[in-house]
Amino acid sequence: LCSSASAPFILVHCIHVLISQLPQIVQKVNEALEGVVDVEVNWEGGEPMHRRVGEHRVEMDVTRLLSAVGDDRVYDLDKVGKDEQGKDVITQCFIFPFQILDTDECKLPTSHAMRHRCAAPAFCVNTVGSYECVCPAGRGGGQQPPMLLSGNAVDDKYFDDLSAQKRDAWSLSLNSASESSCPGSPSTRFCCQNATGALGSGDDCRAAFQCPTDPCGPGGSNDCASSARCVRSDSPLDKPTY
Repeated sequence: LCSSASAPFILVHCIHVLISQLPQIVQKVNEALEGVVDVEVNWEGGEPMHRRVGEHRVEMDVTRLLSAVGDDRVYDLDKVGKDEQGKDVITQCFIFPFQILDTDECKLPTSHAMRHRCAAPAFCVNTVGSYECVCPAGRGGGQQPPMLLSGNAVDDKYFDDLSAQKRDAWSLSLNSASESSCPGSPSTRFCCQNATGALGSGDDCRAAFQCPTDPCGPGGSNDCASSARCVRSDSPLDKPTY
């Protein structure tokens, strides 16, 4: 049977694999237990739960000096052996708690492997354990809603409200599967969360999400003279679009 270690929760940021955090877990084991000689974490990697924000537990076999265990502890004599220096050691099973914290992919540096892959003019919205891409609203191209500037993760209600909005074609992704993932949608939510097959992974699906670019707005392109005012057409499907 495994014992629950008395160590506090180990806090790690939400990452695609937990392997990079194993040294931190081993360090916590050494801080919580006396006489630690070796630590073997019983985790094979690739488990979906290690990508989920929240509290989890990891099981490990901890080899300790027998003298550090104490006479008041019950242990299996079959687990007692000798280390390389001839000292009596025992291998015990412990369960250590750890907590995965959310990472705001929208704010990571451009060089970071976990940074969002939303293509402008779509903007990134942080969610618990992931992110989504959203098309801007409004004739001027729209701006990121102030509620998102804090970096806090939004919940499903935000996307439910987004889907309920009356948006024109400029505020939805390109309405063709050959040009965009989630065609005709305001965001990648409910489309890229469990993407497989032709859509690839969730990140690949989000990277393929394309919103129309306002030819008259920031980042747009038009041939209007400097003395003229650019006015975009009613739909991005019009030719020309301004």
